[in-house]
Amino acid sequence: MGSILRITANTIMPAPGQRVLKEADLMVLGQAQSILDLAQDQANQILHDAKATYEEQREQGYLDGKTEGKMEHAEKIMDTVLSSVEFIENIETTLVHVVSQAIRKVIGDLEDSERIVGIVRTALGTVRNQQHVVLRVAPADAEAVSKALAGLLKSSPGEKSFLELVPDARLDRNSCILESELGVVDASLETQLKALENAFHARIKL
Repeated sequence: MGSILRITANTIMPAPGQRVLKEADLMVLGQAQSILDLAQDQANQILHDAKATYEEQREQGYLDGKTEGKMEHAEKIMDTVLSSVEFIENIETTLVHVVSQAIRKVIGDLEDSERIVGIVRTALGTVRNQQHVVLRVAPADAEAVSKALAGLLKSSPGEKSFLELVPDARLDRNSCILESELGVVDASLETQLKALENAFHARIKL
């Protein structure tokens, strides 16, 4: 099991190979998609109005050459810019919240074993070039991870396996810590979700 969801520029969908979502899940994801569509429509309209206002005022200012016309032009352009900024700021928090809740809903509906294996597989993608990795998970998750990653845990005679699984009583369920030559990586579910939220914040600011 790889990434649970895939987010493209304008669409939120399950990653390839994931199971079909329940109707309730689709409704939540549909709300997020509707907000994305609304944001795009509003942004396009603001840009269109700004260009129209700019051209109109530039032509008027050129014809009459009055300072008053130039000032009015500048004020209208500034109003348009401020409206754009205010719109984006207002929708950003709502958009990220809806998407975050949709993702958490989908993840929450997974079986415990599916969830932790998906978390671990995603985490291992960050250390794929390492010779040896120590994987720490909660004892309650260890069996599911061991079965799913049996091939990576096997070693040839006289050689150390790529992956070493360590049940760690200090960790809660859905937690995942990777140790390699690169250092220690916290790839727990909450950490991954927070990183996703931060990435989404950055994406909609572009």
